[in-house]
Amino acid sequence: EAVLDDISGEGAGVIVCALQGTTADRAVKWSEKNHVAVITLAAPTKENPVHYAFNLGSLPQQQLKALADALVTGTMKRKVAPVVDSDLADDVSAAFAAHPTLTPFQPVPCEIGATAVGEGRFPLTAWERSGVRTWLVAGPGDCARDLLHEVGPQRDAVIAMSLEAAGASDQGVLARVLNVSAGVIPFVGGAGSAESDIGKFSKSFGANPTWAAALGRDAAILSRRAVASLPLDTTVDANEAARRRSQIASNLTAA
Repeated sequence: EAVLDDISGEGAGVIVCALQGTTADRAVKWSEKNHVAVITLAAPTKENPVHYAFNLGSLPQQQLKALADALVTGTMKRKVAPVVDSDLADDVSAAFAAHPTLTPFQPVPCEIGATAVGEGRFPLTAWERSGVRTWLVAGPGDCARDLLHEVGPQRDAVIAMSLEAAGASDQGVLARVLNVSAGVIPFVGGAGSAESDIGKFSKSFGANPTWAAALGRDAAILSRRAVASLPLDTTVDANEAARRRSQIASNLTAA
């Protein structure tokens, strides 16, 4: 909150922030209290945007449900090893509760590290003994990449990925990859203006955009539209500053 105070004190019209639901809650609460426009890139878990706060993210619970639904194949039973952000463990259980053919193992947090030098991060031996051939990843791209590297090429494997993890896999490595998708994420090629935009991004940064990068781009475009009609002069009048910030929020709603 102190950082948001400092940024708004410097005259920011729109603040883009929050890559996790808990920080999005704090940003939304601060935004509505201080009447400064904020765009969160993660969906808030408790706070509801009213006038000054906006969200571009997708609730992880919705993504987990979509992936669980996609893993159901008739009456075939499937053992699933979830590798997720530590705060999503309860949500994983809720997403799988509606599908009796899916047996989720105890979720492994993406934050887990190797127990010894030279060892992997994940309990591959335990998974192998239990006959796991399906994984669900809801966490950062590096978590998904490390898991894929340790699992290796298993032609009968299935991996389901959230938006945050999407795009981390080489689709030739595993027999089946399931991704939650939104807009151009995950990018798998194709024609059109979106590819042109992504081509410019990839040339500049050496990689295709992640979910967070794509949302950041959208937030920047919306923010530019929100401030484009504001006066170009400087004001220190509190009432005028409040009027302009209310106008920014209204412009964001329209955008």
